[in-house]
Amino acid sequence: METEIQGVRLISIPGGTFQMGSNFEDDAQNPDIGKGYFIDEKPVHNVTLNGFDMSIYEVTQGQYQSLMGSNPSSSYGVGGNYPVYNVSWYDAVKFCNKLSVAAGFDKCYDERVWACDFSKNGFRLPTEAEWEYAYRAGTTTNLCPGDDAGETKDLRPGLDTHPVGRKIPNTWGLYDMYGNVFEWCNDWYKDSYTSDSVTDPKGVQTGSSRVLRGSSVRYDDYSCRSSNRNSSTPGYLNYHIGFRIVRRAR
Repeated sequence: METEIQGVRLISIPGGTFQMGSNFEDDAQNPDIGKGYFIDEKPVHNVTLNGFDMSIYEVTQGQYQSLMGSNPSSSYGVGGNYPVYNVSWYDAVKFCNKLSVAAGFDKCYDERVWACDFSKNGFRLPTEAEWEYAYRAGTTTNLCPGDDAGETKDLRPGLDTHPVGRKIPNTWGLYDMYGNVFEWCNDWYKDSYTSDSVTDPKGVQTGSSRVLRGSSVRYDDYSCRSSNRNSSTPGYLNYHIGFRIVRRAR
């Protein structure tokens, strides 16, 4: 089911269980893939999630400027329907809180300590598990369309970002899950997973970097894989980092 709140279109993602992570091994034939490249995507483990609502598109520059009063994006695709970038994790969290207030919902984040209260009904960043589950949309291949890296060709933008919704959506109707901008997730980054089966994981409690998912402009096909992980300090901002938002199921 699709809904629109304060100009943000969201779609209901059904709950379910999936295998998170990758069994990819280092590719000795590819000089760009170093030893240990895939280590933080292991071990593959079962994750069960409750349903949630996710924004169909990455948050756009127009939406960000309308709510926050400025557009931090420049030079790599500028316009109201382009994804917002040059935003830190803190910026994304502030956007979530402000949008929650505008919509009459409870804030999810305490900005004094940057903690997320998942029981609140407002907007937040997706957990890493929610993000990968939404990307896969029921598939089990390394790339959402299939295992052939060439199948990312129509989804990746090239040197600059592109307006949201111009490429092929996944099975659940989500656009630009990879290849436009990296997307902040709520979780602190840890360089490995637990092998245990988990339900609605929130990640580790502390850390120095937050998780980034989704690949972006000027990155190779390996970074477009469903299990690919990146991270950066929460204050970092760059031309290839944006975000999308989620809300607990209604």
